[in-house]
Amino acid sequence: MPENRGSQTTEIMPEPIYSDLYTEKVLMLRKQEGSLSESSEAIRHSLSMNNAVGCIGGYYDDSLSMMFMSGFFMHNLGYDYESFVRDTGGSLRPMIYRDDLRYFETERFREGSGAGLFRMVMRDGTPIYVRSFKTESFDSSGTRIWVMAVRVAWDA
Repeated sequence: MPENRGSQTTEIMPEPIYSDLYTEKVLMLRKQEGSLSESSEAIRHSLSMNNAVGCIGGYYDDSLSMMFMSGFFMHNLGYDYESFVRDTGGSLRPMIYRDDLRYFETERFREGSGAGLFRMVMRDGTPIYVRSFKTESFDSSGTRIWVMAVRVAWDA
């Protein structure tokens, strides 16, 4: 059970452990000499300005401790890595708008899956609506974890 992780220590590590999970091939329509390395920053910028989907996952413990997150998730909420760790302690709960915290009570959150709409709090304190899709998986020790794709819902 995630609540009984025993003597395991939770270390938040800034390096992208599973960075290959968040890549996508760029398919070329015209012959191009060289690579797209010159354009990679522009591609990242255009995705971030469109609030690309961020991905997060974690444990069903009392604080909904996060196991991983994507850079787009942090960027969409106005965080960089250091401010995210400092302000949230690696927990999902501090980022949920107070009126929507009831959806994130551990047992209720454990029972839910699929698409959702709720409010999160940006780093500057502004509440914003987000659309999510939640599913489940298991960590390497077999503990059940939650996994969500989250994007800003400008139309909500």
